[in-house]
Amino acid sequence: MRPDLATALPSVGDFDMGGVVGWGDLDDCVTKSDSPWFTGKHGFVFSYAAPLPFVEWLGRLGFFEVPVRALGAAGVRIRHEIAKAAAVEKRRSILSLADRGMIVADIARELRLPLAHVEHEMERVRREVEGGLFTPALLPIENAALNG
Repeated sequence: MRPDLATALPSVGDFDMGGVVGWGDLDDCVTKSDSPWFTGKHGFVFSYAAPLPFVEWLGRLGFFEVPVRALGAAGVRIRHEIAKAAAVEKRRSILSLADRGMIVADIARELRLPLAHVEHEMERVRREVEGGLFTPALLPIENAALNG
């Protein structure tokens, strides 16, 4: 362990062992990273990671899945967080394509979403912009006009 990170971690006797302490989606395995937590030859990159209250669970070597329903109340929270993260990612993808000038029908086709879903999301964004709750990204030409 890196000496500068040793004080950031609890001592071995100060935390529970033999259970689930968090969840996340494993996205990548990297051989270099700017993260101060990266040490050794390999590191795992997680998205949507979040801590959970400790749930006792028998482990094993390698990666394995824990059924969400087996985690009780923590499992309910996980299901909610997964649904929320998926909705945010879907909205980000829709807005990213719209910002590039893609029309709604093409966005639906590109993301393999029902046209009505994309139309509904774009309508929500329109209402949020009108209500001052959301500021869309400027198109490159608008940025140039403001900064040029």
